[in-house]
Order: sequence, then C-alpha cells, then structure tokens
Amino acid sequence: MAMMRRIFRWGFWLLLVILLLGTIAWTVANVVGTSRLNEAIASARREGYATSPSDLAPPPATAEENAAPFYSAAFALMAEPPEILSGAQERGFASLNAGEKAELRGWLAKQRDSFDLIRRARSRPRCRFDRDYSLGYNMPLPELSKAIRVTKILAVRIEALEEEGKQEEARESVRDACGTADCAREDAILVCQLVRIVTWTVVMRTIDRCVTAETKEADLRAWLELLPSETRFDGMMEHAMRGELALGAEVASESPELILEWGNRGLLNRVGPILLHPVIKISGARHLDTLRRLIALRRKPHPEAQTEADRIEREALEGPRWTNIVTALLLPATGRAFRNHAELIARLRVLRAGLRCEIARAAGGYPAEVEGADPFTGGPLIYRDGKIACPAPEGCGPIEWKLRRP
Repeated sequence: MAMMRRIFRWGFWLLLVILLLGTIAWTVANVVGTSRLNEAIASARREGYATSPSDLAPPPATAEENAAPFYSAAFALMAEPPEILSGAQERGFASLNAGEKAELRGWLAKQRDSFDLIRRARSRPRCRFDRDYSLGYNMPLPELSKAIRVTKILAVRIEALEEEGKQEEARESVRDACGTADCAREDAILVCQLVRIVTWTVVMRTIDRCVTAETKEADLRAWLELLPSETRFDGMMEHAMRGELALGAEVASESPELILEWGNRGLLNRVGPILLHPVIKISGARHLDTLRRLIALRRKPHPEAQTEADRIEREALEGPRWTNIVTALLLPATGRAFRNHAELIARLRVLRAGLRCEIARAAGGYPAEVEGADPFTGGPLIYRDGKIACPAPEGCGPIEWKLRRP
C-alpha cells in the first residue's frame, strides 16, 4: 500500500508539473501569436489595407443612382423556368427542337416585367446591395446565385431573339446581361468578383453563339462594339484580395472559433478550441503576410505573377495542416483567382480577335494574322486550323473561336 501511495503521489505531482508546463507553454505561445498577429495587422494598416470587414463596405448610394433595388425586385420576380432551359443554356438555344423553342419563348415572354426591371437597373450608375459587413465571412450574399441564374436566362433570351432576326433587341439584352454580370462589382469580396467572372463568361459565350457564317458585316461590328474594354476588369482581383485580407484579419483576431468550426475534423475534434487559439493567431499572421505578397503580384504580367503566386502558395502551405490552419482553409480560393482572371481576359481577347476576323472576311477575306496576346504565356494567340485559340491551363474549358467560313 505504501508503494501504491508513493506511485500515486509521484503521478499526481508529475501530472501537476505537466499541466503547469503546458499552461506556461500555451501562455507563451498565445503571447507570441497575439504579438505576431497584431504586428501583421499593424503592418497591413500602415500599407493602406483595410483590416476590418466594416471598412470594406462601399460608400452609400443614393436612391437615384442605386440599381440594387431593381435587381433585387427582378431576381425575386423571375419565375421558375421549365426544365428545357438547362439544355438551352448548356448546348445553346439552336439545339432545341421546334416544340421546345416555342415553350421556352412562351415562358420568356411571361418574364417581361423582370426583364424591364433589369433594363431600368442598367441605367443606374451604381449598384450597392444592403449588406452587413460586420458579419464578415458570415455575411449573406443571396444576390450572387440569383445573378448567375438570371444572366443565364438572359443568355437564352438573347439567342432566341437573334434566331428570330431581332438583332437590335438581342444586343440590348446583351447590355442587360452585362449590367447583371456587374451587379456586385463594388463588393471587395472574393466570391463576388469570382461570380463576375462566371457571369461575364456566360455573356461572351452567348455573343459567340449569336455569330454565324451568315451574320452581316454591320451586325458583326455591332457585336464587336458590345465587348467591354479590358480595363473594366482592371484591379478586380486586387480589390477582392484586399477584402480577403480584411476578412482574414478579423476572423483570426476576433472570431477564431469560426476557423475551428470550418476545420472541425481530425485534430480539431480532439483538442479544445481554446488550446488552438495561439496556433490560429500565428497562422493568421502568416496568412495576412501571404496575402500582402500576393496582392503585390497583381502589378506584374500574369505569367510572372502566376509563377510567383504558385511558389508563395506552396511555401504558405508547407508543414502540418494544423500549424497553418488559417492559410489552409482560406488561401486555396484566393490563389485560383489569378488563373480565373487570366481566363476571363483570354476569352475576351479571343472573342474580340474572332469578331475582327469575321469582319475582315465579310469585307473580303480573313487576315493573315490576328492581334492579341495569350495572357497565360505572354505569347501571341494561336491562329491556325480554322480557329483562334488560347491554350488554357488544366481546369479551364476550351478558349477558342472557330472561323465561320474557314
């Protein structure tokens, strides 16, 4: 019994020492983590970055200049489409049979009130949805999925109007789709800018589908005039990543439990949330520094910037996941933004080059060469085998224009 009491006593003191050392280690780690995170936030502020979601909110818009109420009303008013709409969106309106086209045209005609609201929204210079930016990553963004849905519906309407020979109305609907695609342009939120890329891709694909071998030169020029300047998309990813920096700063310093909720598996199921706060703070500081380095790359040409971004991402994600939990959860979507933006510019350049080729063909013959650079490599666009193309990285769909009369 005496031996058992001694073992118990030694075990008790050993456990007490371990707990004491653990508490000291946690306290030191928390102090270090807090210091690093505070310094990272202070450095970001000195460089002019916002570090609070509330600072991201666009300036208020007056009722006379704000398109958001019209878009919200149009999105709510749009009825549930028939099942054949998905086929028209995927393969094009021309792929439908006569009965399906008639059914879809009938449904589109019933959405005129919604389309009228979208056209009224297009005339407003700003679009500022009512958002609570203080919610950070928990901020609802209900307009985004609706904007994608309505842009795709407008795309089908454009193709239907073009097939009916209503060229002017089709192009007016393209302008409506362009406005809808940009309805979240003021938001410094990554997903908002990524949705812009998705919706603008739909618009450009629709213009491609509307041009045939029979399209007249005047109409070709009219389609070309609809294309936006590349400057329309300048700074959109920097705008978004500055938002990511502010959101990351807030969640690492004020809401670490949110990170734990997102990563609630593996180690996080076995370790109390409080124990991981120092890790989250240290990882949060690394994440902010990584974002600042990535944002700086936007001033470089894409090929150089993408190579450097890939290297920065690899370095940021090195080591066990639990040591860089903030970066592991938040960085992947940010890193892909570089390629998504370059893909959008590539599609715009190929579409513009394709329309110019068709204009030249209508005036006498296809040109010997085309203008435009491949944003992924910096080299010229490919112009051979009856098409203009831009070799896309893995994960991107084909980026090409097929000559209408090769």
